[in-house]
Amino acid sequence: MYRTSRLVLFALLVAGCSSETKERPRSNPKDSGASVALPECADAAPPGTTGDSFPCDVERILVAKCQRCHTTEDVQAVCLPKHECEAAPFPLLTWEDTRRDLGGWRPVDAIYEAVHTGYMPFQSNRVSPPVEALTPTEKKTLEDWALACAPPGNGACGDAAP
Repeated sequence: MYRTSRLVLFALLVAGCSSETKERPRSNPKDSGASVALPECADAAPPGTTGDSFPCDVERILVAKCQRCHTTEDVQAVCLPKHECEAAPFPLLTWEDTRRDLGGWRPVDAIYEAVHTGYMPFQSNRVSPPVEALTPTEKKTLEDWALACAPPGNGACGDAAP
């Protein structure tokens, strides 16, 4: 039941996403009422980029806070029974994963709202060790990256990710 509720909430979160630029109100009631324009993001990597990696600062965050659950089904098959992860509906292991069509929506279209509202990373006391919340710096990094259409990196992070 709990997993179903999470999936329904996530579906509602992304249901309003489309390929058009939209004005969406920020969720924080302390904000000044300014809206955030969610950009239309292309499926192809921009010229001069590899299209298969994340920017190094984004990669560090995704590895530390997201990829534990947003991984492949075979990895989830091992971590779920051990209560080390939660089932995520898609991987976030490559830049192409952000552009994957998931039945009419793509992760790139939902990253900003999921991070900005605090929906992600999903906090659960059912996994050990607990998933840590984003720091303010990590949150801003992911929000800025999402608002810039989540561009790929240059593939030069090397061992920069933990």
